[in-house]
Amino acid sequence: LAVKYYHLQLSQSKPALAYTKDKRGIKAEAIKAYTLGYAPEDWSSFTEYAVKRGYSLQELKQAGLSSQKAGRTSGFDVFRDRIMFPVYDARGRAVGFSGRLLGEAKAAKYINSPDTPIYHKTSAIFGLKQAKKAIRTKDEVIIVEGHLDVISIWQAGYEQVVAVSGTALTHEQLLSLSRMASRIKLCFDQDEAGVKATQRTLELGAGLPIRLEVIQFESAKDPDELIKQDPKLWKEAYEQAAYVVDYIISYAAAQHDLSTGDGKKKFVQFVIPILARLTDSVEREHYISQTASMVGVSADLLREQVSKTKQKTPQMSTKRVQPEEAAAQHVQAPKKRSR
Repeated sequence: LAVKYYHLQLSQSKPALAYTKDKRGIKAEAIKAYTLGYAPEDWSSFTEYAVKRGYSLQELKQAGLSSQKAGRTSGFDVFRDRIMFPVYDARGRAVGFSGRLLGEAKAAKYINSPDTPIYHKTSAIFGLKQAKKAIRTKDEVIIVEGHLDVISIWQAGYEQVVAVSGTALTHEQLLSLSRMASRIKLCFDQDEAGVKATQRTLELGAGLPIRLEVIQFESAKDPDELIKQDPKLWKEAYEQAAYVVDYIISYAAAQHDLSTGDGKKKFVQFVIPILARLTDSVEREHYISQTASMVGVSADLLREQVSKTKQKTPQMSTKRVQPEEAAAQHVQAPKKRSR
């Protein structure tokens, strides 16, 4: 009901349409495909609408759509004056929202649905409903940070794109995506935070049957901005995606002065845990030799350090296993919920 309501409100709001279509370049096809909406600025327009259609205030509060002040009998909308991005689960059911502030009010730019019986931010994936078929067909998924990044990439013809909602990428989300595709391309913002997010994803991917790659670019802060500059720039960045180990080693080399002993030491300390996660012996030996050559030391010395670290480090698996097997290895049995 909320998705339909907000979607209708967007079609009737000139300021909201001006923002989505004119300012952000979102086409009508994308508005329809992602069922984008608009939450009116009024305090309780949706709450009143839903109550008139038989929903109780308690149900609306439990769904994360309405709230209520202490001592009051009436409720008010959680989302007001916001562009609404519905979040669907793997079965295509609407479970929550992310709302982007439209006006200039002093409020958070983005707010997301709170955790509810059906929405959990650690597992929610924006765009999954729209991307699921393409992900399976291409055996690939592109993960970005923002909802508008997803839509811009989708409009550029890459339908296998998703984003996390209101949280950093979690192991649960990565595991879910690994069941659908063996190759995952990360495209986070081109800043220090984006690099750290890539490192975290490498750690989260330890043991999962996936190949992680990184899409890089320099002329924009995010994919949305890059595509608006020139879709060809995005195409080049996508096609030149680097294997995550190559990316991390190149990044580490750029951060340390490899002409000094201290720089070499810190570089090796940064890289060794990465190499220790690799389970394929040929691949591991390749990167040990490469790293040894970069710092001018014996490969045997690095091999010994990798071996010691390997004993206590989760590893990246290159073996393709069945989703059920991966799930059994990494997910505990869910607790029963009371109905």
